Amino acid sequence: MADAAGNVWIGRRKEVATMAHAAKRTFVTFEELRAGDMLEDELLAPGVLAAVYVEAVAPPNAAPGRSASRICMHRRRASRALRARREDA
Repeated sequence: MADAAGNVWIGRRKEVATMAHAAKRTFVTFEELRAGDMLEDELLAPGVLAAVYVEAVAPPNAAPGRSASRICMHRRRASRALRARREDA
């Protein structure tokens, strides 16, 4: 799960956070785009990887097998996509 701010929920898998902290670039895929900021939610915040460690996220409908440069979407584009989805609903 990712949010409009670019944060990603990883749950109790702290090794994923360690890898993201050590990596030069981190690309993330997600299944659900959540409105708001998960770091402000007291229940979700402990399991969230902050957006500062995420370079790009792949949109929910990204086809597997494409190059990372084609499917990755910057945080600002993810936020715009979320707003567009809300306006369509």
